[in-house]
Amino acid sequence: MKNPRDFMNREITEGVILVYPVRRMSAMWLKKITVKRIVETTDQKTGRPTQYIIGTNDNGRRITLTKADRCVIVGV
Repeated sequence: MKNPRDFMNREITEGVILVYPVRRMSAMWLKKITVKRIVETTDQKTGRPTQYIIGTNDNGRRITLTKADRCVIVGV
């Protein structure tokens, strides 16, 4: 399994800090998570492999990201 890559084409690994865009109605902002693990599964409908980035935010809440190319690594 190849690790996903961020917007700047850097490899996302466990332990890095990512920011990702959030949109609610017309408001947009960035949120930060710490990556805990990367999971690869097979999509039931298409049969293609899909990668999920699982991490926690500052409050300890679990966050799952599906679009790695929309994230940016900001720290290790």
